[in-house]
Amino acid sequence: MAVIETKILNLVFPKENLTEVLDILDHSKFYHPIPSSQLAHELKDVHALTPTRDYEDLQREVVDTAKRLHLDLNTELCADTAIDLDATKKYLNDINAQIDEIDKIKEDIIHDLDENKDVIGFLDKCTTKNINVEDLMNANYLTVRFGSLENSQMDNLKYYLERPFVYDFLKKGAKETWLYYIATNKDIGEIDNIFGALNFKKIEMPKIVHGTNMDALSALNEQKNAMDEYVIHMDGKLDLIKDQETLQLQKIYATALHLNKLEQEKEYVLDLLTKYSLSGFITTNHIDEFKQLFRNIEDINFTELPCDAITDQKLEVPTETNNTGVLKAFEVLSQPEAGKRDVTLGYAILYNLVFALCFGDFGLALVLFVLALKKNNKMLLSLAITSFVGAFLYGQVFYYWSFTPTLIHIHLVVRLFAGLGILVVGKFVLDACKR
Repeated sequence: MAVIETKILNLVFPKENLTEVLDILDHSKFYHPIPSSQLAHELKDVHALTPTRDYEDLQREVVDTAKRLHLDLNTELCADTAIDLDATKKYLNDINAQIDEIDKIKEDIIHDLDENKDVIGFLDKCTTKNINVEDLMNANYLTVRFGSLENSQMDNLKYYLERPFVYDFLKKGAKETWLYYIATNKDIGEIDNIFGALNFKKIEMPKIVHGTNMDALSALNEQKNAMDEYVIHMDGKLDLIKDQETLQLQKIYATALHLNKLEQEKEYVLDLLTKYSLSGFITTNHIDEFKQLFRNIEDINFTELPCDAITDQKLEVPTETNNTGVLKAFEVLSQPEAGKRDVTLGYAILYNLVFALCFGDFGLALVLFVLALKKNNKMLLSLAITSFVGAFLYGQVFYYWSFTPTLIHIHLVVRLFAGLGILVVGKFVLDACKR
């Protein structure tokens, strides 16, 4: 088993093919591009491309618009490779303008509905005391105000009883008292100030209030029902916009998401004045297959370089091995590196040997086996099997009970120290071989 050789593959291509190249890179699993900022300082007369926020902003705008329509966006539709930003933003602005108009109408209606509810409640209270609101409102020389005061303010009215006004209670609730007060037209300003200081909640009687209180209540309820229906009508217009524009909004969202991802990948691109360039790591077994992805792009050049062609020590060279199956799982211990010998097989043998020696126990082997199945971990499964093998040799369960005849008599302490010694020496030897 060995580490597959990794090289740096440089691409130089026409500027007009930038989006196409980035789209291919986005779908490639073999190529690991290097940030252009780590290459620009090693070259003269070149500079790194800087990604813009255009598609990120567009993505945010379409998400905001979809939220207003209560539309759940997804990426099920295929994204386009280009989009007219100005035309798309105008399209979104037009939709938002329609939504604004509908929301404003609904807001006004709901505000009127809330006021009507207060008036209906007040008229109900007037009816119980046989007070005709229209007669009070039509007095020539008097002005009447309808509303409520908090119960805590009612006692404060006694300080103003000598002022030129009269008032009457309609109903006392748990927190507030409903009432009306009357003053002459010339005194109403002063009286309004007094009640205003007491936090009087004024209720405006709409012009629809005519005739008896019952007539007014009937008219107000009819108006309320009409308003409720109009709110439903406005919601229907909103649903119509949603139905008409869903497909287009989904398409814009998928495209903006895709193009923003490609835009961020510009951080890997170098501007060579007349062409663009990018470099990345790729294992030699994938180079030919990777080049075939660009067969439809003319005037693209590939250059293979060794990994040490770039002197930046911060670059981490990706590593790929030809290990498979259980052996692949042991790479977490061997940590293979490009340019060095792969000792994964040695680590697999070493750890299986140590587990058979130190943890050869039916109880521990069973615990490892359950963990391996639960986590779907091939390395734990391998160690569980070797622990079972060791358990048959020592015949113990949790180092206490004897389950089978002991084939090899080695004291537990000796086994543990021997296993620890083998592990330390084995790791030292394998790390030396790795270099």
